[in-house]
Amino acid sequence: MKVRDNQRSRIYGAERLALSVFDQETKRPMNLIECQRLLDQIGAGLPEQINIKDGRGCRRARARTTWYGMEPVIVLPKWARTKTVVCHEAAHIMAGLSNKHNQNFAATFLDLIKRYVGPLEAEILKQAYKECRVKFRRSKYTE
Repeated sequence: MKVRDNQRSRIYGAERLALSVFDQETKRPMNLIECQRLLDQIGAGLPEQINIKDGRGCRRARARTTWYGMEPVIVLPKWARTKTVVCHEAAHIMAGLSNKHNQNFAATFLDLIKRYVGPLEAEILKQAYKECRVKFRRSKYTE
């Protein structure tokens, strides 16, 4: 039985709202090397390294484990190579892939935005969360 991810549309709505206000530097596309550097900073305290894979041919960015093991990997198509998408997908891994877009994911994503994108952008995202009725609580990963 598939479990419904009720908060997913709220999270994506809040992201769209926040991105419409973010400055151009925040939305600047990065190459895979820059994405991996950012991911290495984010995952510095994690027990295993998270790798970036080229997602050309894929329609969406996603965090998953490799098919042969439990190594976390983020697949990024060209359109998705921005700081906010890298933070979003890293939050999936840090909060647990099975948790989808729950409260812990939302808080972890907000904390990553604050730490790696900027405090102003985090405040904008927090206000967008409130406007879109996203449920979030303090993250245990990035306190």
